Amino acid sequence: LDEILSLQPMFSSLNTPEMERRGILIRKSAPLVLLSWAKNHGLSTEGSDGVGRKSRIPWFRAYSKSHSPKATTGWYIVFLFSFDGSAVYLSLIQGTTDFINNELVSKSPDILASRTLWARQTLGILNERKQMRFIYDLDLRCKGKLADSYTLGNVVSFRYDYSKIPKPDIIKRDFELLVKFLKVIQEKAD
Repeated sequence: LDEILSLQPMFSSLNTPEMERRGILIRKSAPLVLLSWAKNHGLSTEGSDGVGRKSRIPWFRAYSKSHSPKATTGWYIVFLFSFDGSAVYLSLIQGTTDFINNELVSKSPDILASRTLWARQTLGILNERKQMRFIYDLDLRCKGKLADSYTLGNVVSFRYDYSKIPKPDIIKRDFELLVKFLKVIQEKAD
């Protein structure tokens, strides 16, 4: 897990071997590591560092096959890497794009914001001040529609700075909390 969450050196380089290694870590290693936690909750895992061109914001997620069969639908838990590799977010998020005419198209900002507000109200974490580690606005160090969509679709997240990646037991505790939140959202959304 430490190796996966500290991918930062690979972000500043377009060096082909490093990008290939990043791809293997994101698409194969990270989902396998996350699966050991996710399967206890009936969740599956997958990762993506882009289709064709490498993504500016690679991710890997834990999801319900029935509630979120694709990353463009439903609610799920995702690790999102900032563009510059300075941080990784563990986020409870909704599908923020649609695949239309072989392109990822951001969902309407109004729809994303409305669904995010509903989820926070449902969880009772709207403007939550008791949990100081909750992050509501992602800083993915990237400009563009995809980064904006991720930020609008983020219900709540934890930020791990590259220079201060916590121990796996802390990340697992954060993951377990987001799984509880995910179950509530899925139940209410049904």
